[in-house]
Amino acid sequence: MEILFIGFEAILLLFLALKIRKILRAYRIFSAEKPDFIGNLQKSLHEVIKVNFLCHILTTEIALIRYGLLFFVGKKEQKEGQKTFTIYQNTGFKAVWITLLLVCLVELFAVHLLVGRFSMVAAWVLSALSLYGLLFLVAYGMAIFKRPSWVENGILYYRLGLLWRAEIPLSEIKSIRILHFSELDKIEMFDLGKPLLASPEILLETHVPITFSGIYGRKKTSQMIGLVMDQKEDFLNMV
Repeated sequence: MEILFIGFEAILLLFLALKIRKILRAYRIFSAEKPDFIGNLQKSLHEVIKVNFLCHILTTEIALIRYGLLFFVGKKEQKEGQKTFTIYQNTGFKAVWITLLLVCLVELFAVHLLVGRFSMVAAWVLSALSLYGLLFLVAYGMAIFKRPSWVENGILYYRLGLLWRAEIPLSEIKSIRILHFSELDKIEMFDLGKPLLASPEILLETHVPITFSGIYGRKKTSQMIGLVMDQKEDFLNMV
């Protein structure tokens, strides 16, 4: 099943190559408005391809390459001098992420050597699948490091790496306050601390449901949102 999926991705990338000029032209226009690789890529693909499910798949796969293989290219996605908010510095996410990377690398070589004693074909297939998982893990962390959130023109542009993004008008925010640990089990909310292996510290309530966009076209709506922000006081004051 995984091999068929990889073959399907190769066909999609070939299709993308045939449309690359139009997509790049649209991307340059959108990126001039705001520094958001994933969001701008999504809109550019939709502008040219106009097939939603293909756009969602291509956006995710290209983002995996951008943050997983080409993570050393480009700076943080922010305008020069822009005030931004990060979500990983005050949690244990970075240490856990590095540990998982090391474990995956050891597992990759160990499984390859072990399985290779019985079947080199099986060893290389398992190694390819492990490499894809490693690619996702690298992209997962690097996207969190490179994609901060910011407030501009009355809108909170929230980013949680590859997983979630949303544009929240400040006029739609009903309340925002510090969330205490004792309240975590008492309030039903969209917990954005879990992907960071942390507990949310800020509770944001909106007048209307806010839609969060995720990988492969996933959507999540909520009016009660639990956030993690490193610059907590600055964030509360700005919002």
